[in-house]
Amino acid sequence: MLSRRPHALLLTLVALLTAALLTACGSDDDAGNEGGSERSNTGPGRGDDERDIPEGESVGTNDFSFELPEGWVETSQQAPETELAFSSTERQGDVANSVNVIKGAGTGQDLDAIEDDLLTSLGASASFEDVELLDRVEIDGVEAAAVTSVATFNGNTYAARQYFAQRGGNLYTITFQLGLDTPEDEMVETAESLLATWQWAD
Repeated sequence: MLSRRPHALLLTLVALLTAALLTACGSDDDAGNEGGSERSNTGPGRGDDERDIPEGESVGTNDFSFELPEGWVETSQQAPETELAFSSTERQGDVANSVNVIKGAGTGQDLDAIEDDLLTSLGASASFEDVELLDRVEIDGVEAAAVTSVATFNGNTYAARQYFAQRGGNLYTITFQLGLDTPEDEMVETAESLLATWQWAD
């Protein structure tokens, strides 16, 4: 059933998805920016680009933290729209697997409404194909909507797995960009292993 919620919400969701995915395929020459939420003092924040992150080290902001897979580096300077962004040093075809987090104002709607709007908005966009809702997941006790798609931006096509969690009046969009030739079980493991380490700040 198509969503009957305001079209403005659909535009917000598309804008979040598009910003996250354009961020993921930004070039190494993109300019940095020190905007965004204040970063945690216990882990790396928006510092020098391409900083190596030791496996098991916690990264995050004052709102959340998580641990990265081995061999990922910080790319937040290339992604001023995000709270944080990180990328693998190994490429899958033309794409490096990556994750970024965008924080926006909460929609005030339940997950059923968000899922309806995701299907409606992404289904109407020429940039997204094979859009499919995934089972909801819990991110440190907060239930989150999840969607997978094949996205094409700036001539790059890749798999996207995106999670939407509302907490404290904010909507957090967690985006994983993955090469199309990445095996499905590896895509799932990359996303779920990171989300399993996610912790919300008190």
